[in-house]
Amino acid sequence: MPQKPDRRSGSGDILLKFVDIGLALSSEKNIDRVLELVLEAARDIAHADAGTLYLLEKGKLHFKIVQNESLGIRMGGTSEQKIPFPPVDLVESNVSAYVALNGISENISDVYNTDLFDFTGPKKFDLSTGYRSKSMLVVPMLNHENEVIGVLQLLNQKNRRTEDVMAFSKESEGIVSSLASQAAIALTNKMLVADLQQNLENIKSLKTAEEKLNTKLKNAFRDSDSKNTELQEALKKVRMVRYYAMTFIVLLGATGWLYSRGLASLPYSITQYFSSEGEVVMDAGMPSSMSTAIVQRGPVQDSITMSGTLRPLKVINIPSPLEGNVEKINFQYGGAVKKGQLLVEMNASKLESEHREAKTAFLQAAEELKKLVEWKDSLEVAKAQRDIKKALSAIEKAERELANSKKLFDLEIISNNDLESAKEAVVSAKEAHLSAEEQMKTTLENGSDINITIARNKQENALAKLTELEKKLEKTVVHASLSGIVLDPRNTGRFKNLIDVGSETKVGAVLLTIGNLSGFSIDAKVDEVDVGKVKEGQTVLVTGDAFVGKVLKGKIAQLSSEASSSVGFVGERATFNLVVSVKKIDPKVKKKLLVGMTANLEVITYKNNKALLLPVQAVQLMGGNTARVNRQNEGQTQPEQVEVKVGRTTLDSVEILEGLKEGDTVVY
Repeated sequence: MPQKPDRRSGSGDILLKFVDIGLALSSEKNIDRVLELVLEAARDIAHADAGTLYLLEKGKLHFKIVQNESLGIRMGGTSEQKIPFPPVDLVESNVSAYVALNGISENISDVYNTDLFDFTGPKKFDLSTGYRSKSMLVVPMLNHENEVIGVLQLLNQKNRRTEDVMAFSKESEGIVSSLASQAAIALTNKMLVADLQQNLENIKSLKTAEEKLNTKLKNAFRDSDSKNTELQEALKKVRMVRYYAMTFIVLLGATGWLYSRGLASLPYSITQYFSSEGEVVMDAGMPSSMSTAIVQRGPVQDSITMSGTLRPLKVINIPSPLEGNVEKINFQYGGAVKKGQLLVEMNASKLESEHREAKTAFLQAAEELKKLVEWKDSLEVAKAQRDIKKALSAIEKAERELANSKKLFDLEIISNNDLESAKEAVVSAKEAHLSAEEQMKTTLENGSDINITIARNKQENALAKLTELEKKLEKTVVHASLSGIVLDPRNTGRFKNLIDVGSETKVGAVLLTIGNLSGFSIDAKVDEVDVGKVKEGQTVLVTGDAFVGKVLKGKIAQLSSEASSSVGFVGERATFNLVVSVKKIDPKVKKKLLVGMTANLEVITYKNNKALLLPVQAVQLMGGNTARVNRQNEGQTQPEQVEVKVGRTTLDSVEILEGLKEGDTVVY
């Protein structure tokens, strides 16, 4: 098992570590060992407990090195233990795939306390091993062309003194990112050298094959030259034979003429009978030969073409959470944003004032309710009770004074008027007592169940308004609900206003629109002549000047049932809006695609890989999908005329639907 790098600490050793790593990467020949060195160095610098190194191959992230110090795991590389995990698909819900697709780092403080990505994998690993994944740092490996060739993932940074797990620091993130780039460049160079060596071996093999071929050609040329010499000798002999034969015929003809006195002549002249090359001249009346064709299976395809414009696969409108003015913006139109990124901050001064007023109203309502609930012990009730006691005391006093006044009147010490005044004082005291009792009753009614219910309703209303305003205050900060780019509203046709600092918005009005670029949709128009051939779900081949040599595959996601409103001139043909969805795109091609680019579309309207085919010349079309052919199979002395049903016709072939079978012979 490879030895671990020594764990140096302190910022002063970082440069020395980079020097050691650079020397190791440049001297090591084994690529698997190079990958191990990269991961071990990254863990050493960040003091990470675990780590994984992926390489981007064939559109997926493949596990190359997996290490976990706490669990004693070392898989891949030069170790004898193979990695059992399948490659990672490039979907943005996976943090490693997201980093590979976008070329940016992600620093997660706790994978159990975030909803930015799907961490089902680490959680299942923890459940099966008893491990606790917490902090995670994921950085892209960018080569000299700024292309992602892999991803470096570190897990659980530890405090060097206490060994407690903590979040990865910004310093660690920057250093590990630099190391990843250095490693990516070194790895790319080694791969290029390996490819160059392989190319040299191929060149040597080709050179050897070329020498062997040259030898064969020389031998063949010698054989050909020898045979040409033999052929020349044979031709000389043929010419001699011709000469003697013609001489013999001339003599024979002269002898015959002399014999018959010129009454007979040859049916053909001598010059007509023999050609200059000794070949017989054919009679012009002889029939020419006919061609034959065998009914064979092969592919036939029909398609229509059009052009369209690239659009995001998914578009999300971000509404304004409240009425107010924009205070800060943290994006650019046409720029990329990540899920959860801060986009807009609203001015909350008016809302904060309303919140303070609502809080004051709630506190007042709560205090009023508390006062009514505890009304029997309130100061008002206590005062009313004191007033009753005073009134009773006043009655007792007035009655005592009246009794004394009566005695004094009987003794003729006071007058009758004084006695009447004492009586009136008793009556007044009793009236004051009745008034105090009525006041007590009225005071107690203030704390009745009805008044308490009214006060409780006021408190609940005040609380509801306060809660609503608090929620609005939380929404003064607007975040991105998905990763993508912020679309320029002037290009979308949805709304025209650009927002800026100070812009006034209404509740629910669209602030901005985010387009998800995990895939693309393509807006196009299909002519009314071809719309009957098109249907949702058909395969579409997509090409373009921006990605020459690459063909993207998509599906028709939407076909309008109504003609485009742009038709307005007499004689102009109608067109129908068409939307093509392209969900899977090679990451290298994806980097070249931009919203608004023109794309060329080929809609496959018909495809039959096992069609029965004949050459166009062998079929006599009769109209519609009916035609005739001359079939002459083995055993037939004369061809027979057969009526067939035909399908698609290409530049050189005709599809046979009925009337013939595979292997039939047709003459024409």
